[in-house]
Formats: sequence, structure tokens, C-alpha cells
Amino acid sequence: MSKKPTNPPETTNLKRRDFLSLTAGAAVAMQFGLTGCGTPGDNNNSNSNTNTTNNANTNNNANTNNNANTNNNQGVVECKTAPSLDKGTPITFDAKGITQNDKQFSIGVQTGLMTPTSALVWSFTEDKKAKHLRVWRETEKANEVVQVYDKPVDPKEGFFHISVEGLAPGTRYHYAFLEGSEGSWTGRSRIGSFRTAFADDCKQPLTIAATSCTNSKKFTEFKALQLMAKEDFDLLCHLGDFSYNDGATTPEEYHTKWKGTLQIPGYVELLARSGLYATWDDHETTNDDKLYDLSPERRKIARDSYLQHVPQPQDRPGGAFWASYRWGQTAEFFVLDCRGERKPDEKIYISQEQMDWVKKAISDSPCHFKVVLNSVPIIKWTDIWKIAINDRWEGYAKQRDELLDHITSNKIRNVWFLGGDYHVGVVAKLEQEGPRSNMWEIMVGPGGNKVPTSLLTLLELQKDDMEVVAPSAQFKFFNPHPAATMITFDPIQDNVHVVFTDPETGKAVFDETISQPKA
Repeated sequence: MSKKPTNPPETTNLKRRDFLSLTAGAAVAMQFGLTGCGTPGDNNNSNSNTNTTNNANTNNNANTNNNANTNNNQGVVECKTAPSLDKGTPITFDAKGITQNDKQFSIGVQTGLMTPTSALVWSFTEDKKAKHLRVWRETEKANEVVQVYDKPVDPKEGFFHISVEGLAPGTRYHYAFLEGSEGSWTGRSRIGSFRTAFADDCKQPLTIAATSCTNSKKFTEFKALQLMAKEDFDLLCHLGDFSYNDGATTPEEYHTKWKGTLQIPGYVELLARSGLYATWDDHETTNDDKLYDLSPERRKIARDSYLQHVPQPQDRPGGAFWASYRWGQTAEFFVLDCRGERKPDEKIYISQEQMDWVKKAISDSPCHFKVVLNSVPIIKWTDIWKIAINDRWEGYAKQRDELLDHITSNKIRNVWFLGGDYHVGVVAKLEQEGPRSNMWEIMVGPGGNKVPTSLLTLLELQKDDMEVVAPSAQFKFFNPHPAATMITFDPIQDNVHVVFTDPETGKAVFDETISQPKA
């Protein structure tokens, strides 16, 4: 947080880190699920005809090319598959028969920025030498694939950010970085997979995996991410605190922190499993109580490292990555940057440029669902949470009102917020009463954080009145433990199915379908 908070001293004398320890610790004892009570011009799509086992609202036919008719409900728009649009060439190729070289490709593979016809493919090579990238889709014949991209690729400081164009909408592709030459490949990266976005006229259910808050200093494996990696879904959304880089000051130190995170079981499997849309939070740079005191040079080092280690746009002024990505008529994802442009002393949460863009983009979206990736929550919390108000949208009331008033005054329906940062999983209305009570935020994960044990006595004092923490009139779910989060956006049924699963037991701790009331 800033050293110059504008709130009264009694509401800001604890650091957010201490406050989170307090509230999460309190929530342990409460354990109260409350279940009953692109920049303009970027359009991205990813298609799936599949669904998680927890989704009761769709009947999707899983197969390699996923733009088939996927729902028997009346009114579904048939999403026809046309993989031949990629003009691929059938070849004999057995990727699994090539030795996987994890020493060379030490931090795995990722994909991002998926559109109906393209994706950004990522990896890192320790020797910083040229490799070969092959992208293909599978066929029903053994050892035969349809090759759609096959080129030598050069890394920049060891990193590959390769834009693969000419793909078919709604299609699952596989890829690997190869060493050697045709007929004598000597090694490869892990095999990655992603789906391209739905075609522009496609309207069908869409399932995402989502996470946040993964502290590699406290976990040797992320079980929640391992669990999600076994599910069938269309894309992964990351809401920030991806890598806890506190203490890093140089590019080399940031790389070491990122490397440690990306090598942890959970990320290894999940990032290879699906394409990614991501935003960042404070820990990708340092903890927020120090973040805004860092020099511009230090913050640039952290941003540059983030852009190296995550498949984000590489060529935008100032390293901007906020953008939107469309998945047919089903959903448009708006990736915000709620950290890099923030100026606490001036009460600026995001730049006016970003604000103007997101308001217009949400208004212009033809998609049924408008999904805002928003690293720090926009929910209005109860008074007990005011200690940390300067580190979320609520502490920037003018800008929060500007965005939410734009949505409500223009009667824009089905704007859903995804959030992270607070180390809790939440399903809640933005406010208890009024027009904003019709909108929802889903705080996803957390993917990996240990529940603090300090100050549990506070919860003991509150256990008979937990409404002061998360009132049931607003909160359907509140969970401080790591969880796998899966969300299905169903434009046919006009609802959203949310599942939080305990990675230790494999059982759902929340499994409900919710919707926004019609005007």
C-alpha cells in the first residue's frame, strides 16, 4: 500500500498481508460455505464441445475438433467444425516417441492470446539456441497428424514467443519445440495443447479453469492446479499473484523466482493443458506494501520479466497487456491491468485510457457474457474489511463508480467479474442492495496458499455472528482453502455454473448454477 493513505489512520495501520492473515485465519474456524443461505481490436476465441464432469447444463461431445453441435437444448446455435481451414498437411509424426528434454526446456510450455485463427506459443530454452516449432492437430490414424506450422524459431534471451497464424476456429491443436532435424529429432519440450476460439457466429457453452494466489515458497506442489489439469475445459484464466517474486531486484533474480514457480507440479501440467489469459497482481513484482515505493526502473524490470515468462503481447507501448478476447457469441474476456497503472496517492486505480477502453469495449461487445479479469476484487465488503480498503476497487470509489455506473445506466446485462488477491474463494453479489446487487464476482482459487493460524481467536469471537464477515444476503460462498475452480458460461440457459473443488478430497465444496436477473 501507499505510504500516504487517504483513509483515517485506524483503518490503515495494518498491512494488507497482516489483514489477510487475520481474515483468512478467522475463516478457517468459521468454515462456512454459505451455499444455502486486446486492446481495442483484439478478438480471441477458443472452442470446446466438452464440459467438466460437474456441469449439469450442457451435453458436450468431446472430440479433437470441438466445433460440433454440442447442446441439445432448444435454441442452440450449431457450431460447425472446419479444421481444413488451417490448410494443414497430413504427415507421419510420433511426438511421444521423441525424448522429452526437461533439462533443456526447463520451465515447460504455455500458450496465450488465442483467437479463432491464431495463438501465441511460448517456451524457454536453457542454451538460448534456435529450435524447431511444430504445431499439429491429431487424426484418427496412429502416428498421423495434420501439420499446420513447422518452422525453425529463434529465442530472445532464451524465450520463445511465437505467433502461429492461419488456424481453424474451435479446434484443439498440439505443439512441441524440437531439437535436431527431420528424421533425427534428438529431443523435445513437453507436448502442449490449446484450443482456438469459437468462430464469430458460434454460440455454445464455454468452460474455463481459473486460479490465483500460488505461493511457491509455501508449496512443493499445487494440488488444485493438478486437479484442474485433469478436467476438460476450453481455457485457463489467471487472476494474478502467479509467481511470488518478493525480494527479487535484478532480471536474473526475477527469472530464478519465475523458474521456481513454473517448475512446480501443478503448473507444469496445467499450463501445457490449455491456452491462457492472464493478468497480474502485486507479487509478480513485490508485496503491495512496498510496491508503490519502488523506482520506475525496478518496476520495469519486474514488468519485463512478467512479459517474458507469460504469453502476453510483446510489442505494445509501455508493456501494456490489457485487451479483450472474444469466443464467438458466447463470451468476451476483458483482461484488466489493476496494478501497473495504479497511483494510490492520486486515487487512480487504472489509467483513464484503460477505463475509457473497457467501458466502450463492454458496451460494444456482441457476446452474451462479458467477463472481466480483475485481479483485486470489486465487491463492496463489510466494515470489518476496511483495513485493506486502499488495496482494492473500493478504495478508489470514483473510478469504481465510473465503471459500475456505466454498466448499470446503460443496462448492460451479464457482466461478470473474476477476481483474486485475497486468498479466498468467493461467489458474491457486488453489493447487497440496489442495481449493483444484480452483478456477481467470482474470486477464484486460491491455487496455493497456506491458511494462517495467527489471530484465530478473533474468529472465535465472531463465530456466532459471521454475518459481519460475509453476510449471506450477499455472499453465496466464502472459502479460505486452496480450491480448483471451474466455471461454465452457458448462453443457451443464460446461467453460470460454478464449482469449487477441494484438492485434498476431490469433493466439491460449492457446486451451484447462478444467473443475473433480467431487467
